[in-house]
Amino acid sequence: MLKTFDTREANAVDYFKNIVYEQAKEIAKELFVQPTAPRTYQRRHGQHILDPEEFYRDQVFLPFLRELRTNVDKRLSIFGQTRIQLLTQLRPEHITSTNCSTTELYKKLKDNFFDRLPEPLQLFGELEKWKNECIVLVNKPNYVNLWMNDLLIKCDRILYPNIHYLLVFLANLPVTTSSAERAFSSLKRIKTYCRSTMVEQRLNGLAAAFIHKNVEIDANKILDLFAKKHPRRFDLEV
Repeated sequence: MLKTFDTREANAVDYFKNIVYEQAKEIAKELFVQPTAPRTYQRRHGQHILDPEEFYRDQVFLPFLRELRTNVDKRLSIFGQTRIQLLTQLRPEHITSTNCSTTELYKKLKDNFFDRLPEPLQLFGELEKWKNECIVLVNKPNYVNLWMNDLLIKCDRILYPNIHYLLVFLANLPVTTSSAERAFSSLKRIKTYCRSTMVEQRLNGLAAAFIHKNVEIDANKILDLFAKKHPRRFDLEV
């Protein structure tokens, strides 16, 4: 995926002209709109009339492509961690490859997960049996890469207690997050019309308190802290 982004950026002139801009012109034609560069941009930078294709390629398409690549790179960076790469070696398409040695895989799993396994002394034998079962599974004519829930069904918990535990650990790794969406939906309830002049520090505190409802807040401690931080003539500490 990242290589695709790099290729698109390297061939931005041809790709944008023949693919993106041509489709945009077709849509604009249906809406009776003429593609033009914004006049405010031209006035601000003191330039002559810009070519719309050049403007939207340099000011919209390329920045968006770079930002998208950066976000995808950050999202996929978690899979570059050593333990996650090690756990993915237990999948049938990886453990059956010629580059995967059972002995080396056993040593690495032992170093990273030995104290967490339910039956650590049986790990090497399980790896051998699991690899043989995966070879049979991969060699089936209609085999496709299994989802983690289907793979857990194939990995019997009684026959492979350690492998099953490691696959459960791999299946529970988060692949996405909804914290951003949750924060925006909460913001509508917090920053109301009456609170339009709220500063950023108070807004962040209210948002954190609203999202994390499981955290208990003692109102008396907050009042005591407020009274000590902002001393007034009123006797608030009584």
